[in-house]
Amino acid sequence: MQLKKWNNIILVLLTILAILFVVNKLFLKPKYEQAISTAEEVLDSLPSEFWQFYEQFHTDSAFQLQHIAFPLSGIAVNDSSDNEYYTWQPADWTLHQPIDDLGSGFEQEFVAFGNMVEETIKAKNYNFSMSRRFAKLGDEYNLIYYKEMGPN
Repeated sequence: MQLKKWNNIILVLLTILAILFVVNKLFLKPKYEQAISTAEEVLDSLPSEFWQFYEQFHTDSAFQLQHIAFPLSGIAVNDSSDNEYYTWQPADWTLHQPIDDLGSGFEQEFVAFGNMVEETIKAKNYNFSMSRRFAKLGDEYNLIYYKEMGPN
């Protein structure tokens, strides 16, 4: 019975995320999308406090774990390379490192809407991507969603 209750809660949360995604795509994203051609334009397009958070998130492991909304919902790639809904717990979290190989076939995009920033990293020549959503909860940003690198 308890498992069924959690499954229903997760289903409701995923439905809400899907609705927010559609609303974003249809109404909000066009307002914020801009052709960002240089690193300086990327820096200027997002709040400076986000960049401070983002840098510390990738360089301070304790800070990273404190700024993840556990249990963290998202999509994991299983052994057969299929995407499946997953909920990460602190014990099974793999620390994220700074992205330093973007010149080798990956593109990184950031889109801000309200108090949320979505980061997407795509393989240029393959149908693979990873995405993370950060939201300002209270006074600080937190990771609230994660999709592992895998098929789109």
